[in-house]
Amino acid sequence: MKYLHTFAALINVGDKTGEVNIPNTDPTIVWQNILNTTYFFAGVVAVFVIIYAGMRYILARGKEENIVKAKNTIIYAISGLIVILLAFVITNFILGSFSK
Repeated sequence: MKYLHTFAALINVGDKTGEVNIPNTDPTIVWQNILNTTYFFAGVVAVFVIIYAGMRYILARGKEENIVKAKNTIIYAISGLIVILLAFVITNFILGSFSK
């Protein structure tokens, strides 16, 4: 809703021409926003995978093969979170050095 109000404020209605004043946005900021959104959703998926694997671990009921699968899933999901965090830090550092 905030974006709709911001966009509506950009419309120039003073001279009744109906022109829209589009702000100049730095492309690196656009890429940074896109990547941060992607990292956020990837992190959310990884957290849900950890929860799912935890439920599988609880419901394994002592079956060794199910316990091993659940543990491996948790390890892979945590590794994925670490990779997502590192990618976030690296890309924000690199794109931050290019922004004005």
